[in-house]
Parts: sequence; C-alpha cells; structure tokens
Amino acid sequence: IASLPVESTDWWLEVKIDQAEAMDPVNRLLNVTILMFIAVVLAAILIGHWTADIFTRPIRLLTAVVQRIQSGDLNQTVPVNSKDEIGILSAAFNGMTTSLFETRALLMASIQSLEQGFILVDNDGNIQSMNPAAQRLLGLRHPSRPAATLAQALDGSKGLDIAAKLKECIEHGRVVACKDIPFRDAYFNVFFSPVILGQGVKGAVVSLSDITEEKILQRTRDDFFSIATHELRTPLTVIRGNASMIKDDYWDKIKDDQVKAMINYIDESTVRLIGLVGDFLDASRLEQGRFKYALEPVDLVAIAGSVEKEYHAAGTLQGLYLRVEKPAHELPKVYADSNRAKQIMLNLIGNALKFTKTGGITLTFAVENTEVALFVTDTGQGISEDGQRVLFHKFQQANENILTRDARGTGLGLYISRLLSEGMGGSVRLESSVLGQGTTFAVRLPIATDAQLRQVEPQLSLGQPPPGIESLG
Repeated sequence: IASLPVESTDWWLEVKIDQAEAMDPVNRLLNVTILMFIAVVLAAILIGHWTADIFTRPIRLLTAVVQRIQSGDLNQTVPVNSKDEIGILSAAFNGMTTSLFETRALLMASIQSLEQGFILVDNDGNIQSMNPAAQRLLGLRHPSRPAATLAQALDGSKGLDIAAKLKECIEHGRVVACKDIPFRDAYFNVFFSPVILGQGVKGAVVSLSDITEEKILQRTRDDFFSIATHELRTPLTVIRGNASMIKDDYWDKIKDDQVKAMINYIDESTVRLIGLVGDFLDASRLEQGRFKYALEPVDLVAIAGSVEKEYHAAGTLQGLYLRVEKPAHELPKVYADSNRAKQIMLNLIGNALKFTKTGGITLTFAVENTEVALFVTDTGQGISEDGQRVLFHKFQQANENILTRDARGTGLGLYISRLLSEGMGGSVRLESSVLGQGTTFAVRLPIATDAQLRQVEPQLSLGQPPPGIESLG
C-alpha cells in the first residue's frame, strides 16, 4: 500500500498493489538467471569432458599398449593421429618398441640357432625357456616328456648337484662351471651363469655342451700314446743295454774315435728317448686315473739328499752348484710316494738347470700348517709373465717366446709334477720369478698323521712293504 497527499486539499491518495504481482518481474529475472547459470555450467562440463577426452584418449591408448608390451607382446604400436606433443611421443614410443622387437627377434633367433643347449631358469630352478639344442641334448623333444624344472631336465646326470650349483651361482652372482659330467650315454660341460638385473639376480642361464666326441677322441689319442710309448720302451731299452755293454766290455778294443763318438751318441740319445717315453706313459696313466701311488711316511729331506748325491756323482751340473740346506730341526715326515716325490724333485731341478747359466740351485724346507714345503730356487734367467701363464700346462714350455719350442724338453715335466703332487694330496706352485735373477718353485706335501705313522711301524718291523707298494703301476 502506498499513500500520497493531494496538493491544496486535505485528501490522501492511497494505492494498493498485490505483492505477488509486484515481485513477478523479479522472480522471472531470477529464474532466467538460474537457468542460464545451469546451462553455462552444463556446457562447461560437456566442453571440459570433450576437451579432456581429446587429450587423454592418446594417453589411455598409450597406457594400454604399454601394458600389452609389459605382458610380453613387443609387436605393438600406438596410432599417430597428430603432430603435437602426444603425436611426437607416440612416434618415439613406436620407434622404441620396433627396436625392442627387432632386438628380441635377433636375440631369440641367435639362441634358437645355437649348437649349445640354452636353458633359462628362475631363482627356484623353474624353466622359463629352452632352445631346440637343449631339448635335443636332453631328449625332451617329445611332448609327453615335459620338463618344468632344471632338476627334471637334467635327470640322469651323474656327479652333478644341480640344486647346489644353481644356489652357488645365484647367491654369489658368478659363473659356475661343471665339466665332464656324465649324462646317460653322453658327456656334458654345464655352465651356470647368473642373470643380473640392477642389484639383484633374477635367475640363471644354464648352457650345455656335448663333449662326447671330444672325450672319445681324447681317449683314442691317449690310448695311442700309451700303446705307442709302451711299445717303444722295450726296443729302446734293448738299444741302450747293448750300447752300455759295448762301452763296458768292448770300449778298449775300439780304436776309432769316430766310432766311439757314435756309440756315445747312441747311448745318450736312447737315455733321452727312454726318458721321453716314460714321461708320455706317466702323463697318459695320470690323465686316465690309472696311476697308483705307494703312499707311506717319508723323509723329504733324506730324498733331497739322495738327489743331491746323484747329481754330483753323475757330473751333470756343468759348473753349477746344487745345495740342500737342511733345516735346523727335524721335519715331520710327509705321507707320499717316495719315488714320485723324488721324480718331482728331479723334474724341478732338471728344469732349473736348463735355464741357469751361472750360480746354481738351492733346496730349502719349511713346515706350513699341515704340510711340508720344499722350495727349489735357481739363479737362472727367470720366467716372463707370458711364460708364467702356460706353466703346468701339457706340452707347454716357459720360453721367452711362447710360440717356440725348446728342443731340450717336451713340456711335460711341470705338467706331470703337478699331477703327481695333486695325486698325493699336495701341490706344486710357482712361488716367485724375476727376469734375470731367478725362479722359485714350491712342492707341498701333507704331513703324515699319527695314525699313518703307527700303521707303517708294525709292517716295517716284520719286513713287509709299506701300504700301497703292491699296487704300484
């Protein structure tokens, strides 16, 4: 209600308007405003969703491709529909997956074509993959003979603790080699190689090599050497015996110096050949495990003394000295074959004499824990680093040039000495060598235990040979 005075009168004008009618325009404006706001919000949501979908669709597609690649399917690409940052990223990703696919295909083709067996296992020994060569070597080509674990695949191998070797490989992260492993009717070389990813080991690669033919060839060669050298020994012994008889019984009757020189040459040559034949026989029997030892408690110092006397009596030192420095206190006896211990000494001294022009050779002794060590030290030319790498290898000589041979030896002396010492539970090692100053080799043999000493005493009192003499071959 509104009241207004009427001019020049006492009258008032009153006007009455309904509230709903008065507020109707305002309400209509408010409603329109609300509807417009809702429309704007809905439009913004729709536009935002549409815009977000435009940007996130390539990312979702890229994520799906990554997941499929993660599952092992590398033959995946992302469609490139634009030249913006997403398109550039997709193109780069496609290049990466193509490169990965090609690299994997090349790697798998290489593994599949290997002649050696290839088995990939996890840390528990479960087989993840295996190439055809491994299936062929292990006889697993038939589908009725699956192998889920490495132990199942190598079932039938003798002398191979699969679980222990795999554990050693994985725990220490290093290659573990197992050679000459019998497997059914074949022989394998087996290598366990760790698969290292980051800081951890995620499994191992087991490679197999069939060396059956090599073993057969080696055995044939060894048998040939054994037979040939054995057959050579008898005629050589006869030749030497006859040459010695001529020198002992008919030497004064021979007046021609040239004939005498020829007989001396024949005698010296047969002695050398008999030594070579003996080396070949020893090496062959040692390699085939047919060498027997007459093990007994022996005095290493006494053996060295007898060797010293023999060299001085033979007059072969050629102006060089050979000294045995006896220890201040009596050494314990070693448990060894006295003849083979002497053979090792002769080999080391003979080898030193070849390369010593002035001075000589000294033999010293020491007790080291449970072993007695004999050191053979010369004042010779020394051994180069290249020469040291081939020491104790078959037919290898430690010359200045490792590709040349010295006509004074076969390269078997140190090799045989190593095998002999190891067969008696000891070792032969190069202790030191300085070019132009000399070399020291060490022979270590185990000290005889109280039980071994007591075992031989009753037999010696009865005049019986020490244990092992009867099996000497």
